[in-house]
Amino acid sequence: MKTITTLLLCLYTIVAFGQKESEVLIYDFKKRSDFKEAKVTGNATLKKNVGGLNVKAPANEEVTIKLSHNFDFHDWIYISFVMKNESKHRQKFETIIEGKLTHAHGAKPHPIKGIGWMEPNEVRTFDCLLMPDHSTRERNYPDLSRDFKDMPGFPQGVSFTNSFDLKHTKSITFVIPKTPEGANITFGSVYLKRDAIPLAYTKDQHDFFPFIDVYGQYKYSEWDGKIKKDNQFAKDIEKENIDLEAHKGSEEWGKYGSYTESKSFKATGHFRTEKVNETWWIIDPEGKVFWSSGVNGAGHLEATTKIEGRNQYFEYVPDHDDPDFGEFWNEDGTYNFGQANLKRKYGKFDADTYSKRSIQRMKSWGLNTMGANSKEEWDHIEEAFRLPYTISVSTFNGAEMLTNFPDVFHPNWDNYVMDEFEKKAAKAKSDAYFMGWFVDENLTMYTPVEFADLVIMNGASSFAKAEYLKMLEAKGETLHSFNKKTHSHFKKWKEVMSSTKEIDLSAFKAENAEFYDRALELYFSTIRNTIDKVSPNKMYLGCRFNDDEHTNKHTVEVAAKYVDIISFNHYDDDVDSEDFMKIINDIDKPYLISEFNFGTLDKGKLYTGVCTASDQRNRGEKYEHYVNSALHAKKCVGVHWNLWGDATTVGTIEQTFKANSGFLTETDQPYYELIEYVRKVNYEMYSNRYKRLGDKQLK
Repeated sequence: MKTITTLLLCLYTIVAFGQKESEVLIYDFKKRSDFKEAKVTGNATLKKNVGGLNVKAPANEEVTIKLSHNFDFHDWIYISFVMKNESKHRQKFETIIEGKLTHAHGAKPHPIKGIGWMEPNEVRTFDCLLMPDHSTRERNYPDLSRDFKDMPGFPQGVSFTNSFDLKHTKSITFVIPKTPEGANITFGSVYLKRDAIPLAYTKDQHDFFPFIDVYGQYKYSEWDGKIKKDNQFAKDIEKENIDLEAHKGSEEWGKYGSYTESKSFKATGHFRTEKVNETWWIIDPEGKVFWSSGVNGAGHLEATTKIEGRNQYFEYVPDHDDPDFGEFWNEDGTYNFGQANLKRKYGKFDADTYSKRSIQRMKSWGLNTMGANSKEEWDHIEEAFRLPYTISVSTFNGAEMLTNFPDVFHPNWDNYVMDEFEKKAAKAKSDAYFMGWFVDENLTMYTPVEFADLVIMNGASSFAKAEYLKMLEAKGETLHSFNKKTHSHFKKWKEVMSSTKEIDLSAFKAENAEFYDRALELYFSTIRNTIDKVSPNKMYLGCRFNDDEHTNKHTVEVAAKYVDIISFNHYDDDVDSEDFMKIINDIDKPYLISEFNFGTLDKGKLYTGVCTASDQRNRGEKYEHYVNSALHAKKCVGVHWNLWGDATTVGTIEQTFKANSGFLTETDQPYYELIEYVRKVNYEMYSNRYKRLGDKQLK
């Protein structure tokens, strides 16, 4: 019997992405006479047919097909699966690639996963993106690391994450989840495609530069809709106008994007929340139920790129005093390709005109909320071009208690907070379309001991540190006892205050917990009180917790006492993940997903972001799946996609750009295949939620 090593059956050349590329066939099920190398779990029926390996899974039983061997995948971007759904129902599937993590100082390897769906009788090629572990960046890709050291993804699409060393890939698994109908899938082949290193770069590293064109696009790839001349923009406008005219919005919607068929609840002239028959909803100013399907950065096409030190990347960047495009330089030396492209497309860059176009698009796509960091000035825009909007505020005044958390003990912090809110509240506080405030972003929280350990490492100017030591002294702690408990040798409290060294505070378990709670209570209560003063009846939408880093349920419980809606930036396949459920299960408060997205590499982007997809269709499928999971969660009152438009093609690691994050390209072109799914789920989101939750009090 042949081993997996001998199953590398074919190496051949194709034309793709504008250049010649290779593919390597790993397994051809159509040519194999036996399938002993494929380990199958579950009571599946296996049979060879003309298309390959036919697998029939019984009803309500999961089946997996696993190929194991010592693979080296580091030279490739995708592992592709060719299969056919032989059944008459839509079928979900999952892919799992696993391997070893070497030279990573004890870190655990994580599998690379993908999910997708096949329509009845569909033959589909699914590309699972091979994202190597961060630790292999310099070792496995030395030349690319040298020439593109500031980019999160390399040209051609090598994008790093927490995974494993692709040189030590150990297995390929295909999962058929259990379904009531069972499954019937024929597997044709598995192969690798898209070279990890651009062929143009391999041929001549010097001549590869510049690799970004005048529009901010990757030069060495081709895709449908790529802008090559300015006159294409007019055709794009015409194409989109036809599309917008054909899709004017959901018939379920009322004035605010609320459910027209719902019963009327108390109308307050403001957005608020209410629990209706065990299900949380937002109630609009007129008393109708509202579910927030939104997008962050709405009305802004901000493909802003660092230029300094990277001039060789770009085919063309205008001079600062260029009369046509010099205006798109920012004070920090970055250049905004997005706004420059808007001028090319519409003849000029006008924020209000583009905002109206954005609202027209949102209504057409089924989006009813302008999420965080969107356009905030709406008082002068006519109501026909209005949707509910949010305002984002930062409470950081330059004095941080520790990373990404303000020093709430600073004597002027509350005044600073008041000033920041008052600047933005003047026009919005009486605006019925103003939904509420997002305050700070990805706020970092810790366990009590972590919190205290970091505070004690602050310098002498830290008000938080002074408050912590003052608390210990008030509880009777002397310098002698402090030294004994922390194994220190300080001679004066002033020395403790000025020290920035790590100090073991684990002996102060109760005190640490008390200090942590004081900081949290002061933070959330100050913001709550400020909102109530400057904009009464407007909602506090939380701090957009990054739930991957904030599994501290206690932190969320404190926040829930003060916010109207708890907000989470939750990057996952859905809202049902076990860790996320642990945080919110016992907290009876509505929550909002304030960030999620899925990125891919099929339209010239070089980096996907946290959550990946196979292609634009798969972005749409995953969007639909995510939103449906949220619609069916009784405490979830909305989800906001991040972002409006793609980030720059050549973002930096420091800026953590998620390149293919938008509904639009950096040339302002909608991703129509994605938008098709966005419309599909959003046009019927109210009837879908009503039907699933069976809310008899809604109508």
